[in-house]
Amino acid sequence: MHCWGPETLLVCSAEQAWEERSCPELCAAMVPSRLSAGCYHSYEDACRCTLEGTACADQPPRCDDEETLLRCAAGRWVVEYCDQRCPSGGWSTCSAWGSEEGAGCACSAA
Repeated sequence: MHCWGPETLLVCSAEQAWEERSCPELCAAMVPSRLSAGCYHSYEDACRCTLEGTACADQPPRCDDEETLLRCAAGRWVVEYCDQRCPSGGWSTCSAWGSEEGAGCACSAA
């Protein structure tokens, strides 16, 4: 896989040919449906999808990815970054079992 522009991912097909995939379409097909945050360059490029800004109804916190916690506020998912909630110098991660109320940020000292 390889990013081909800000919202397009190239995927090698079974026929060994590059196929363009739209990040917004890939994210919308997820359950629950997500918004595209663009194609993300990393070890293996991928579309980054998020629930941030989508509708929610009094739901418990959940992880959007390994470093991002989502809280339902005023009917929309709002992002909280775990590294901003934890003391500096350590590591932080979002854990699906972070608290009794749902997901939460797990922090560790350096």
